[in-house]
Amino acid sequence: MLETEVKSAAESFREKRGRAPRLALVCANDGSEQQATELEQACKEAGIATEVQRFGNGGTARDVMNYIRVLNADSGTEAIALCGRQENGTATAVDFRKDANRIAVPRAVIEALEKGGVSLEGKHIVIINRSRRIGLPLAKMLLDKNATVTICHTKTFDLSWHTSQADILITAAGKPGLVSGGMVKEGAIIVDLGGDTDAESMKEKERNVIPFTGCLDAVAAAVILKNAAEIFSNGTSR
Repeated sequence: MLETEVKSAAESFREKRGRAPRLALVCANDGSEQQATELEQACKEAGIATEVQRFGNGGTARDVMNYIRVLNADSGTEAIALCGRQENGTATAVDFRKDANRIAVPRAVIEALEKGGVSLEGKHIVIINRSRRIGLPLAKMLLDKNATVTICHTKTFDLSWHTSQADILITAAGKPGLVSGGMVKEGAIIVDLGGDTDAESMKEKERNVIPFTGCLDAVAAAVILKNAAEIFSNGTSR
């Protein structure tokens, strides 16, 4: 269904503009390579032109943001997708009209949890992120699922008290080591979107940590393609 929708949007764009729509893929770190490869292949099959920029772990946030600004101004680039984890505010640099990451992460988190058989109704879910891209839309979606939601951030007083109350902890602060095993209760599920958990202490406590790889990457990639298709469709009406 999604594949048909994306192909249709690309074909319609090509008919009206005389060229394939272009999706720029920005890999800000080495951990984003898998998602970029999957998206590049999916775009090829759907008739979408891609441009992939790989910064690797050596790239700085300034390098990434400067490149994004170039893409924002490029009339030949219809959509932009940041692959993998987005740190240091790089996501905020993307022009909202070209942003293929729109609520991709929140949707991916919920879909991955539900596909994993995790019930959200009645659960106390703590989110360490207050951004308009992740924390706020994710909180709204979880509330719609009848969860009880607490939003925290890196300046929250006594953060460990809040995290210890969580049935499900979703962290996206971009602060390595922010959350240790002693900060979450036994049986809690942790979704690490920002590389915030201390891996060793989590292993000692046998906590269930879901990193932003594998199923989350795959779901987010599907949402990115859906968003790109919507952007292409809007572009044909201009």
